[in-house]
Amino acid sequence: MLRRTAIARLDSVTFGADSTIFASRSVPELLRSMVVFRTCGLRIIVQNSRRLLQWSAACLGEHLTYEVLVRKTVFKQFCAGSDEKEIKPSLKVLQKQGVGPILDYAAEAPVDTTPSATEMTASALEVNLRKLLTAENITYAPDDFLDANVDRFIACLETTKDNMPPSGLGFAAVKITGLCDPQLLARVSAIMLRIRQTWAEFFIPANKGAAPQLEDCRDVCGRSKGVQTKRCDVDDFRAGVKRMCPGLAEDKVDAIVNFFEEDGTGYVHYFNYTRYLRNACVDQSYCPPELEPFYKSIPRLSKAETELSQKFDRRIKIIVDRAHKLGVRVMIDAEQSYYQTAIDAIVRDLQYKYNRDYPVVYNTYQAYLKFSYKRVSNDLARAKREGWIFAAKIVRGAYMETERKDAKDLGYESPVHDTKENTHAMYDQIGMRLLEEIENGNRIGVLFGTHNVQSLKLLTDRCVDIERKGAGDLDVAFAQLYGMGDHLTLPLAKAGFKAFKYVPYGPVKETVFYLQRRAEENSEMMTQSAGEWPLLKNELKRKLFRMK
Repeated sequence: MLRRTAIARLDSVTFGADSTIFASRSVPELLRSMVVFRTCGLRIIVQNSRRLLQWSAACLGEHLTYEVLVRKTVFKQFCAGSDEKEIKPSLKVLQKQGVGPILDYAAEAPVDTTPSATEMTASALEVNLRKLLTAENITYAPDDFLDANVDRFIACLETTKDNMPPSGLGFAAVKITGLCDPQLLARVSAIMLRIRQTWAEFFIPANKGAAPQLEDCRDVCGRSKGVQTKRCDVDDFRAGVKRMCPGLAEDKVDAIVNFFEEDGTGYVHYFNYTRYLRNACVDQSYCPPELEPFYKSIPRLSKAETELSQKFDRRIKIIVDRAHKLGVRVMIDAEQSYYQTAIDAIVRDLQYKYNRDYPVVYNTYQAYLKFSYKRVSNDLARAKREGWIFAAKIVRGAYMETERKDAKDLGYESPVHDTKENTHAMYDQIGMRLLEEIENGNRIGVLFGTHNVQSLKLLTDRCVDIERKGAGDLDVAFAQLYGMGDHLTLPLAKAGFKAFKYVPYGPVKETVFYLQRRAEENSEMMTQSAGEWPLLKNELKRKLFRMK
């Protein structure tokens, strides 16, 4: 079974210099790519794509709409096929190019048509975390179909195993909302943020009892700058417990302090505080008596919610157990920030269990979020402290517009960077920090998902420098989306880097919502197509003139 992956001798990468990148494509394939890129770059088309599809289905019928128009255009461009059998030719092509697949079963339903959505509100899931914190009798969707998704993810893992790239490194993507009701994830996230909020309010003396807004607590543990916020002296902790639980008997205060104090060190650590309380609040069966006084300030999941959570735990563990046995690495996709706090905790638990000999489970960090660098730093510290291997996929992000809208509608500060330049800067800052960790001998696994040439050049040059110094174990890979960015992926592979394509697949009608979301996320990028468009155009001219 794969443990470590050796990296070939690396060369500096020059992007866009090879004019033959698209030489193997036919004229129809070149034309399709160009038409799809330009169409996806038209915001008016992208923003109204669902209405246009509904109109087409009503006028032309579903078969012509989905199996002809969609399949022959945008699906053919960005998806490898409908099932494991249909994607094999595309995987063989990637294999010949020295490129690995990151398989993603991408069948999705639109959020506003799920059963829990229609029962919770008229049009969407409840994402107001402050409401969810105190909500009672939340309606959750029937979850039988989530069990069926386990089989789909297992098939994805096995297909990955059968199509390993030359590096011997195989990845598959898993979307947590395909295994757990999103409403439950939002509810757990709200509870976890409340736990962080109590830490910032009662156990960071510099805050003087001021509690940050609940949504601001996604920024790890409050916003105190220049102050040690992850450790609380036992005397300060004792005082905080008394303020948080007024009227509590001294012997019970002593029991709480002893429960949380770390091995007689004289302090309580933020990691322990949040872990113990999170375990107690999301699992009715875990109830140390020392924690009972906290439940007046921090809500717990109900018995029914605990059962839903335990069913999810079984699903994800079946998948990751299978991945571990197959030697396939699992990338947990990032999702909206009102789900992400719960997802992060789930991933860390999996990493603690499985990331011992080599990176099996990867978390995803989105650089468009203002607090992403702090999240990365926090998780690096946690991994070192707890003895597991940190593993991450770094992307710019996928939900900027919805994040900004939700922040505006619900009255909290947007977690998204104000400018594109700030996002680029944070992406590079995170990347350079992780490569520095590798150079300093910290064994971690990293995959950089990006179409940004400047970031790729910066990070690949740094990798070449580390490799030539012989410093660190370079378990580093790079990836672009299937159907675009070949002018980036193929030079990476040629230069000796572990290069991948993020390869979605699934039934056309079920995958169309994924395609719409991708088009919305990447509309600007496809409009620019700065490096790809001239190469496609020149190759088309070359072929047409040769035909004459």
